Amino acid sequence: MENNDTFAEYLKNQNITRQILYQPQDVLIITDGACASTCSQFVKHIGEKHLGRIVGIGAPYPDDRDIRFDVGMATSGSVYNYKSVQEIRSNEIYDDYEINKQKLPKKFYRIGTDLTWSDKGGYGFTDETSVQLFEYKIVDADFRVEYFPYNDSISVEQQRFSLYDEVLKRENELLGNDPNKCLSWEVETNNTQTPNNCKGCLRN
Repeated sequence: MENNDTFAEYLKNQNITRQILYQPQDVLIITDGACASTCSQFVKHIGEKHLGRIVGIGAPYPDDRDIRFDVGMATSGSVYNYKSVQEIRSNEIYDDYEINKQKLPKKFYRIGTDLTWSDKGGYGFTDETSVQLFEYKIVDADFRVEYFPYNDSISVEQQRFSLYDEVLKRENELLGNDPNKCLSWEVETNNTQTPNNCKGCLRN
């Protein structure tokens, strides 16, 4: 592989396809929606490109059981905050940079006050979302599992196994325990206006 090749280009040149490497139906991403930064970018890209099934977990929202569930949050990078600005003002290593330190904001008056922001963000991968920042775009989970993560009576490991079990049960329930059934995005829809002409799962 040449140094200037991306891994995707390398695979393309080697005639290796995603179907050979794995099937999206066999991949489960479990998220509570609270993952941020790189984690959020990863899971949102997986969801948008349908590279795996995404499961949203968490306690039910009693006011609106149909409320949308975003698979990630704070989908950005290169995070700065109030302290990093003050570091520029006080650290000598920034003296060689062309920074007018007099224009930088001074310390906050109230102790404990903080401000954080980001100057980089990920965009979507599809034609429709290529100009949309994932920071502000909801990517829905494929299905949800209502789960209460705190239970003092059993160990953390047992809770994890219990969660995985609930996820697999819910997946089987949605698919009717039929290995040939798929989620909507996993189905080839060529000529589906003709009855019984759905091609079925990508797996097949």
